[in-house]
Amino acid sequence: MAFSGRTLAWAAVVATTTGLAVPATAAPSTAGDDVAADNRVLGAAAAVLGRFRVEASMNTLYDSNMIRLGNGFPLGNYPQKSDFRFSPIVTLSTAVPVGRQQLFVSGTIGRDMYVHNTQLNRNRYAAAGGLNWRLGTRCSGLVDTNFESRQQLLSELSVVQPNKQDTFTYGASANCQTATGIGFGGSVRRVQVRNDSPDRVAFDANSWVFSPQLTYGSPNLGQFSLTGSWNKADYPEREILTTAGVFDNDGVEIISGRFGYERSLGSRLQVKAGISYIEVDPQPRDIVVLVPTPLPPPVFDVQTREKSSNLGFDAAVSYKSGSRLSGTVSASRRATASVNVGAQYQLVQAIGLDVDYRMNRAISLGTGITYDQRDYRNSFISQQEPLLRVQDKITRVYGSINYAPVELYSVGFELSYQDRKSDPVEYSYDAFAAMLRLRVNFGR
Repeated sequence: MAFSGRTLAWAAVVATTTGLAVPATAAPSTAGDDVAADNRVLGAAAAVLGRFRVEASMNTLYDSNMIRLGNGFPLGNYPQKSDFRFSPIVTLSTAVPVGRQQLFVSGTIGRDMYVHNTQLNRNRYAAAGGLNWRLGTRCSGLVDTNFESRQQLLSELSVVQPNKQDTFTYGASANCQTATGIGFGGSVRRVQVRNDSPDRVAFDANSWVFSPQLTYGSPNLGQFSLTGSWNKADYPEREILTTAGVFDNDGVEIISGRFGYERSLGSRLQVKAGISYIEVDPQPRDIVVLVPTPLPPPVFDVQTREKSSNLGFDAAVSYKSGSRLSGTVSASRRATASVNVGAQYQLVQAIGLDVDYRMNRAISLGTGITYDQRDYRNSFISQQEPLLRVQDKITRVYGSINYAPVELYSVGFELSYQDRKSDPVEYSYDAFAAMLRLRVNFGR
């Protein structure tokens, strides 16, 4: 989405529960899924300076496997896999200038309602606010906070179950640019994830992310960047026994350093690329585990969870032909703390292609394909996941059409298919989805 000079775009910080900072690229379709916590744009809506904006929408989703149930598991208490979900949502937002600074606030309230699996019905709401600040002519930044509560629908989950997940995020960023082309800055962000269901509390997570950055750019050379990231995550409801004989929260520390380059080649082509060194250190590293034995007494053993080092990367090539055709191909490899799956952390490799075509002023078409490979590390079993997660390979294909003749309203329709091949194979599934979005905007 493009914003005019009077529009406040407040997703400026790259850090949630991820341990690797990468440049933002066009967000591909999630094929019916909600946006995951580590990919979510902060804030509930875009606010326009000096205006009060109200947006009302109705999203209707049909999914052939709405509960994300693996092929190896029975339906249990669910009437059926396929279902319709109706999501009426109202969002209010405003932004006001205070001198050279910009204050913004927004709120969202809605509800997810299922036709058959009614036990999944949940309210969804969010609130966000913050300050876009400027200091002189060369320094700017963001201070913001965001709270969101809803029932999650994610392809990662072994099965969707009645659960209210709350995500609370706050942080700040600052960036300064000198006359010589050298820039410096950084960000700090706190993320807290809480689950309401007793079967999901083991997936609660806290995360601190610190990310300093140094850049240099010129029109002839492009922009170079050197970025660091320190992510300390812990799981407050997942206690483990240490060699000191006391219980401590399970956790992980993810440290990365990235060298990146970005350049526009003419008016149509833009290239972004980066290479990273990632170090993942389980916390604590030495733990005491119970060894299964046929007869008492119980036997305990010390297990060392090894530190691992990996190379990461990110790359994106964007092409724009006039005002009609645009496309982006991207690929990345990163490490991230795990907040939805029974594992301490994940190594995620992704590749995607998205193409958009604007037929005229009102109608636009889109299509794309994404592939994610998620390797789970230090997996554990839970009541919801009785088998240890090893790996997921998720492929999504989608096509969409959007009709927006005026700013007042828009209509969008999307067809998508996703396939998850899992290890263990019992978690594998595929799903076909169709989504209709109706949106009306009001404001002064």
